[in-house]
Amino acid sequence: MNRRGWLAFIVLSIVWGIRYLLIKVAVGEIASAHVAWCDVALDAAVVLPLAAKRGELGGLGGRWRAISALALL
Repeated sequence: MNRRGWLAFIVLSIVWGIRYLLIKVAVGEIASAHVAWCDVALDAAVVLPLAAKRGELGGLGGRWRAISALALL
């Protein structure tokens, strides 16, 4: 693996590890359902704009309403 690959691996490991550490701490103070909802909402807030910028959401076609309803449930 080259230097860039190792750097990406280290950054991903830190981000992922901190995330699960914070979830472990938060579950002791906050209801686990709320922690899970916040986790998914933050993920969507990061991933959806990136996917939209890259044009990856075009394949949804007319199914975005059904997908949104499912996500809310």
